[in-house]
Amino acid sequence: MDASQRLGTLDAHVQDLTHMEPNPLGYNSGCGSTSDTYEPLIDLSLEIDTVDSLPFALQSFTKVETIDAMFRCDNCKEEVSMEKQLMLDQPPSVAAFHLKRFKTDGIFVQKIDKHVDFPLELDLQPYTVPNQDIVTLKYDLYAVVVHIGFSSTSGHYYCFIRSAPNTWHKLDDSKVAFIFPRCAEIF
Repeated sequence: MDASQRLGTLDAHVQDLTHMEPNPLGYNSGCGSTSDTYEPLIDLSLEIDTVDSLPFALQSFTKVETIDAMFRCDNCKEEVSMEKQLMLDQPPSVAAFHLKRFKTDGIFVQKIDKHVDFPLELDLQPYTVPNQDIVTLKYDLYAVVVHIGFSSTSGHYYCFIRSAPNTWHKLDDSKVAFIFPRCAEIF
């Protein structure tokens, strides 16, 4: 097996570990029918403009939305308004979240430069399709990627990695530093 084949195998394994399927549930309040659509993805991209924590970003991602357009219901054949809700259908072994730190008005790109809290343990059960035979969906935080800079086209990335329950390291290019547990709370 050459290097490109090994990389392909590793890439497929990583994608399999982080696979999530959001399930947009469409609901017709007139006849009560639902429409399910499944879309595989590797991470969840979460809006943070109006929230200050990862759980609130997940609540926003999974909230019920009313669609302003009219749709023809496959069940009753009537023109109806719809509600839509995104929920996780197949929770992954490893959950990855992308916090949308840049927004655009069509011309300018602006960085959303604010602190977003995230727990060291996260339960994904409230954000999944109900009635699944899943006992627990608790995930432990083990990595955080940080961007410093003012735009999406410039800046610097570094990360914090948890290698044991109370052991964190900062990885910044070729530098690796131990972070005291109380200092790890700052990121």
